[in-house]
Amino acid sequence: MDKEFAIKNWERINKTIRHEEPDQVPVFLHVNGPFITKYNGIDPYQYYHDPALMVECQLKVRERFYNLTGVFPDLSMAVEPSALGAKLKWTADGTVWIIPHIKTLEDVEQLEIPNPEAAGYMARAIHTYRYMRKAAGEGVPVSFNNVHSPWGVAALMRGTSQIMEDLILQPSLVKRLVEKTTDTIIHWLHKIKSEVPQGTFQRILVWDDLSSFVGPKHFREFILPIYQKVFGSFPETERWYHNDANATSILEALADAGIECFHLGYEVNLSDAKRRIGDRVCLMGNVAPLTVLRNGTPREVMEACRMIIDKGAAGGGFILAAGGYIDEGTPAENIDTMIEAAEKYGKY
Repeated sequence: MDKEFAIKNWERINKTIRHEEPDQVPVFLHVNGPFITKYNGIDPYQYYHDPALMVECQLKVRERFYNLTGVFPDLSMAVEPSALGAKLKWTADGTVWIIPHIKTLEDVEQLEIPNPEAAGYMARAIHTYRYMRKAAGEGVPVSFNNVHSPWGVAALMRGTSQIMEDLILQPSLVKRLVEKTTDTIIHWLHKIKSEVPQGTFQRILVWDDLSSFVGPKHFREFILPIYQKVFGSFPETERWYHNDANATSILEALADAGIECFHLGYEVNLSDAKRRIGDRVCLMGNVAPLTVLRNGTPREVMEACRMIIDKGAAGGGFILAAGGYIDEGTPAENIDTMIEAAEKYGKY
């Protein structure tokens, strides 16, 4: 692989988000804790709590995959809920569970916007970022720009099933809780912006699978304003959004929220998404991460990528990626095949 490939690929991504046609379809490798720890053969809990180990493991993955993966503070779902007082439970496999603690409207009113320097895993994320910047080495960018959606944070703190019921039975509680979590996320992003080198806060990635469980009407009432407020607070940044659940019913609402780049799940029909919002939103995806990318043969991966490129590439505005984060245990040769497919079938 050409040593300049990652640089060229980012140039292609930047063109693609502007809905220009690059020379070929770019690729994006979304990896996080589960893949990184499995690849390195280390304990997930230790990875999440040891900045030195985290940066070492991420750099090994980055080197193997042609500098296409990032170096970043990776603390799973712990950051924002813990800063707002939620208790966490870490399982033996490194999965973190948020214990719901919002029971009443009075509980909501007692929430205060946290000081990130002293608030749970927010403080740990800041410490980890500062350490990684020093440890990563010359020329290795360390990103610090992704946050959990205020809707996702609210759902975890209230309980996912409970907040869905509240949409009907206690809408005032939901709106007040979401106001609190939205203000928290905006405050957190301002802190992140102050931490990164001047001029490098160029994009925000908001991740939120749980909004796909809400119908279009409730999405527009309760969730769309969240994204408008968050993204509107940082108008100079690119607006990236990750949702690998089935977002078919809310595609137009996501576009109305001002999202520029949508990392969509494999259950969304790419041709349909391209037709409905492809003129407004750059689409990123959506190779099935488990059945194809992890469990398929290289030939099956190549064919799946060919079909997805055929559906998404026309006119630009498409980035080839897994339809979700790359699963732990995904063979390196299958990831290589996805990269090769963009070159083989993605020429403009």
